[in-house]
Amino acid sequence: MLDLKKHELFKNFSDNILSKLSQYVFEKDYEENEIIFKEGDPGDSLCIVEQGEVAIRRLVDKNQTKRKTLAIIEKGDFFGEMAIFEGKPRSASAVASLKTKILFIKKEDFWNLLKEEPGTAVTNLLAINRAMSERLRVANQNFITTFEVGQIISAVNDMQSLFEQVLEQLAYSMEKADAIFFALYDEFTETFMIVSKKGEEASKIQEEELTKEDSVIKDIIQNKKAIYIENTDTTEKYPDLVHKTFDGKSVIIAPVFLSEKLLGVLFVVCFKEYDAFNQTNKLLAGTVARQLAPAIEDLKHRQEEENRKRLQEKRYNY
Repeated sequence: MLDLKKHELFKNFSDNILSKLSQYVFEKDYEENEIIFKEGDPGDSLCIVEQGEVAIRRLVDKNQTKRKTLAIIEKGDFFGEMAIFEGKPRSASAVASLKTKILFIKKEDFWNLLKEEPGTAVTNLLAINRAMSERLRVANQNFITTFEVGQIISAVNDMQSLFEQVLEQLAYSMEKADAIFFALYDEFTETFMIVSKKGEEASKIQEEELTKEDSVIKDIIQNKKAIYIENTDTTEKYPDLVHKTFDGKSVIIAPVFLSEKLLGVLFVVCFKEYDAFNQTNKLLAGTVARQLAPAIEDLKHRQEEENRKRLQEKRYNY
């Protein structure tokens, strides 16, 4: 029999309810990048990630070709819960990010079970409501953070102010981030220089330059995606990173790309806990990194234009 109580959604459900509910659950395996359901499909079941990981994506253009990742659902978490209450078409698509096993509970089976146990129905519904409220709280916080970052980007006129204010906002939003720092690529020296660092333990960050020969930069350039190190003590893939920059326990490393051009790297570090960051944290760091890309390029062009004008003025005065 399935152990449903290990899942956050059902931890407050009675053993009797869970025993009956497990009889209605059916499971299905998905390969990496396989679609679980599409935006607009009928919403008829609640989904729980038994193994693997799921990306929730939504169309964001009229041509229905461009999708934005709204959330990453990890093992033990749930999604598609509104189907239980509304039964409306799916508002987003769900895609397996890894090889994944999903547990499904049909809307009709769920409500029929609650009717059989009216004495605990309210308690069980409140448990679901609490889980949904917590998810909404996190989503709102992330929305506020990305909105504030957008406001900062539209207001600043120099690179240093950009990094100082954006990192300050991100440090405030990510509870377990002890330090956040940004390494900006310098085309002349071909190194990544730490230009800003924030957080309660930012002083622990060593301000050494990174190069394209460093293992983490090589990996970023090759794979063009973010890196998450759950335990810096046991990872053997990036031995030079900890030695050169910090001695933390876990870290999110989010590259800032504009097309194929690597402009810099955002680091989010926890010194106190291993595996401190969840997928929501990783998604937020990646979103902020994408927001920074055009802002950095724009400020670089503006600075180059100002330098060119100054040079012309000097020549004219001479």
